[in-house]
Amino acid sequence: MARPRKLDSFQSAIQSLGNQLGQALGEAFTQAFTHGIDHGHFSSPSAPAAKGRRGRPPAVGSAASCKVPGCPRKSVAKGMCQNHYAKARRLKMNFNSLGAAQLKELAADGRAARFQK
Repeated sequence: MARPRKLDSFQSAIQSLGNQLGQALGEAFTQAFTHGIDHGHFSSPSAPAAKGRRGRPPAVGSAASCKVPGCPRKSVAKGMCQNHYAKARRLKMNFNSLGAAQLKELAADGRAARFQK
């Protein structure tokens, strides 16, 4: 049984519209992708992968050590490692005016002082 002529013309019209739409989308994608690469919108494969952590990213080249004497750990905040920064916050020290006495107090091991009695 032969198809009606109207159905054949409708199918061919839909097929040509689909082809035109596919070509237009392909060209738009190609232009957007090449424009993004040219202007740095896409990361390069050599870029380090994100660790998925929240907050401010670590500063580049921040491998400074803790400013508390005798501490070999790297600094995290205010020039101190995580442990000494937390201890200074617990002791309610003023970070703007940490002198030699306060740094010496941070360097002292509180556990050793408890067991000297």
